[in-house]
Amino acid sequence: MFQDSKLGYYIYSTLNLKRGCTSIPNDIPEHPTQPESTYLSKLQTTLNTKIFNGQRHPQSTYQSFVNEFLINTTRVQFCERNGETLGKSEFRDYLFKRYADVKAYTDFEFTTTPFSDYQTDAVISVIVTWTNGNIMKDKYRFRVEEARERGDDQGWKDWWSTYVFVVCPIDLVPQPNNEDIMKKLCQLLYISEKVIQTRRKIFIDQVCGSIPIMITNGPSEQSRVTFLSHFMKKEEQGFHAQICEYNYKPIYKFSEFDNWLATWSGEYDDAKLLESKVESYENFSFICKVNLMKNYGVHDKEWKKREFKMKAFYEVDQWLVKETKIGCDYF
Repeated sequence: MFQDSKLGYYIYSTLNLKRGCTSIPNDIPEHPTQPESTYLSKLQTTLNTKIFNGQRHPQSTYQSFVNEFLINTTRVQFCERNGETLGKSEFRDYLFKRYADVKAYTDFEFTTTPFSDYQTDAVISVIVTWTNGNIMKDKYRFRVEEARERGDDQGWKDWWSTYVFVVCPIDLVPQPNNEDIMKKLCQLLYISEKVIQTRRKIFIDQVCGSIPIMITNGPSEQSRVTFLSHFMKKEEQGFHAQICEYNYKPIYKFSEFDNWLATWSGEYDDAKLLESKVESYENFSFICKVNLMKNYGVHDKEWKKREFKMKAFYEVDQWLVKETKIGCDYF
């Protein structure tokens, strides 16, 4: 068999008949010969017994998995990469790297829900414990539908996952404000409570400290890069902002939030960080209080204050701000 580049389809040069001609269908079936439930059952079994089975796997195991359940045109969206959409080879590499140092898998769950008239979502979640003590609940959504493996009129139609969503993991490591749990955790991981709080303090300082820089060096896209690098940027990640100038109506499009920042930061001549403090360790929310000098002209220098309330979540190896509420200027 070879592909004619001019004609645009495959040509079979030889044909081996291993059974009688009566077993060859007249036409390629328009629908899969097996029910969708067969594919879903096989997906569940493979994930439970071959992928999340408590063992470390070579890359070839993940290669076999994506070849069996995904087609070449399958798109994979990664939450921890700010919603970047890639292909099945990147999904294979992601699985191999993420679970290279796993200690145990527990609480495997598999559910299915209709997504549309012709698509079904298979949702898989599993709690993962790594050798370094991190504990996460990982979740994947496989969108299953009829598809041809090679596209166009080539290949048999079958059930495939044409889209995969790698959902943001949930950090199950106890929070540092719970002293009893943290002491047990510190004994296991040989780290102190102070180290964890220091990491959070560094993140808060980075976020709050980048606000005055954004104003004094702005307005420009480059001046906002450091501040915006600490945010989840995709609507499906749950990002939203509430701003005084918009009467605190939620903004879900990150581009709209960025546009507002570009305009707002140009209204001031100078800015200084007044205070940064933790509001809650349980939800890891914090406040940045900034001193702002309004741009009224050369002879009118007036300092005002404004608060940025943030709520951050841990993704893979870093904290990212998911929610922000920006108050009005006040004296």
